[in-house]
Amino acid sequence: MELEPKIAQAIVRVLVKSAALAEQDEKQTKAAGETNKQIPVVVDTLVKAGYLTNDQRQKAAESLQDRGKALETLRRIAMLKSAQAEEPASIGKASTPDKDAWTQKAAAVSSSGSAADRQFLSSFGLSGR
Repeated sequence: MELEPKIAQAIVRVLVKSAALAEQDEKQTKAAGETNKQIPVVVDTLVKAGYLTNDQRQKAAESLQDRGKALETLRRIAMLKSAQAEEPASIGKASTPDKDAWTQKAAAVSSSGSAADRQFLSSFGLSGR
């Protein structure tokens, strides 16, 4: 039994499109895997910057796996950062606080904190403690 040329061409087009879709899906899966590798780095950075405490790491990592929540969190960090804008560094003054200052900031945010701090923590599904 022979196939008509039009049917054979249609089958080839379907197979080519199917292969292209499979390749695209594979690329997206690989990209998602690479993105997920960055989540612990982002969480570590948020802890070091004083936006999260150590006991909030797991919940934050889970929240960052959802793209929508990650973008909302980024927006809230930007809002929080602009609300807490520091004065420019001057000669003889350290431009970044030492590690103890970050620890104190994390403790202050989780215990009392401003409305912006509480809103930021709530974006991760966390309360002030």
